Amino acid sequence: MSQGPKTPVYELAKTTSEAYAKLIPDEALPVGDPRYVPLDRVRGHLNVAESLRLRIKSQEDAVRRDGKGATPHEPTFARLLITGHQGCGKTTELFQLGSLLKKDGFTVVHGPKEDAAEWIARTVTKKQSKTEIEGKLETELGAEAGIPFFAKVKATLKSLVKTGSTYLKEVETEADRRPEVLLDSLAAIVRSVNQQLHSNHVPGLVIIIDGLEKMPFRQQSPGITSHSAMFIHNGDKLKSPPCHLLYTLPLTLLSDKPVAQVFPDEPVIMPVVHVIDRAGQPDDEGAGVMVELVHRRVVPALLESGVARSLALASGGHVRDFIRLARAAAGRFGATITPAHADAAIQDMIDYYDNLYAARYHEALTLVHEQRLLPRGDFDGELIDKLLVLPYRNGEKWCALHPCVLNGPRLAELRQPRGARQIKGTGKKRGKGKGKPR
Repeated sequence: MSQGPKTPVYELAKTTSEAYAKLIPDEALPVGDPRYVPLDRVRGHLNVAESLRLRIKSQEDAVRRDGKGATPHEPTFARLLITGHQGCGKTTELFQLGSLLKKDGFTVVHGPKEDAAEWIARTVTKKQSKTEIEGKLETELGAEAGIPFFAKVKATLKSLVKTGSTYLKEVETEADRRPEVLLDSLAAIVRSVNQQLHSNHVPGLVIIIDGLEKMPFRQQSPGITSHSAMFIHNGDKLKSPPCHLLYTLPLTLLSDKPVAQVFPDEPVIMPVVHVIDRAGQPDDEGAGVMVELVHRRVVPALLESGVARSLALASGGHVRDFIRLARAAAGRFGATITPAHADAAIQDMIDYYDNLYAARYHEALTLVHEQRLLPRGDFDGELIDKLLVLPYRNGEKWCALHPCVLNGPRLAELRQPRGARQIKGTGKKRGKGKGKPR
């Protein structure tokens, strides 16, 4: 009798050396991983994966109905966006979504790598068949024989990027000159797949494109950033594949231009965990769930009393920064992780953020701290992109400075009571007394 899939087993770290090795900030957790902790209730958000699943299922039902009509309509597929700070857990939630959709019978693809790679390779080598392309890659570009085709192309292209080869310039020229070639090829492949799936009476294709939010934020021209160029000015191209699509969206675009003018639905926003409330006071529920995150990786006794909570508060509820702080504290390699180790890790992160932002952001950061909202100014995108400002939702949407930004030496004035702050340009104070850092 065959047995079902075994539940993954994860051995908790018992020493600081093991904790340092196991606390990996950039690791996205696969479905069924025992370290996974649902964060919906402390993000102030509905279950992300389930919400997206229901939207896709609803749109799939509409596609199937349209296809059965006397006069079939052009199918209307789901066009969904999800956004949030890098490291807030989007990829982990998208793994959960993929698993749910597969249980519903959908075919789920995290990007059509093979066909895109073959198109690029064909452009580079000026060959048509896979055999000819592989021969060219091996003899002229140094790819190893015997490895899978896509791996061979990927490894070769990485080498070309590093060397600035003329082959790479040919790819760029071809892509700029005839981008519709790749789009048309992709559309034909996707349409054929969907038709085959529907003819077999099963749900259609879902393509999840993760990682686009990581593209560098640059001001290309007045009013146009690298992010808006991709999602606003080329949004029709992103929507063109005839299947259900989900893209990760740079959070900066929420304060740039209304993406909903291009895409049919408002982006799903993943706030960070509300370890504080809008007044800046600790939120026990949010901090407690963050503590559970680290206890799923490290035996609780390894962290001395209050350590995990102080690290959670210092992270501002940003999952990746929390794991970074815990890893840095473990990296002091004591017998346990002490409050002194935690304080040292937090100070290192304060120094990191203090060096990260330019003096020209100071006024905007001050406004965020006072109003708990983005100032809707020139630097909103950069404040979000650099994690200087974190988005929250617990009852309402609001923003706050990352605690390691607020507690930096350049923002000491903001940590004083309002009446004690200097009146700008006068050198005078509004009141007496000093406040303690939050």
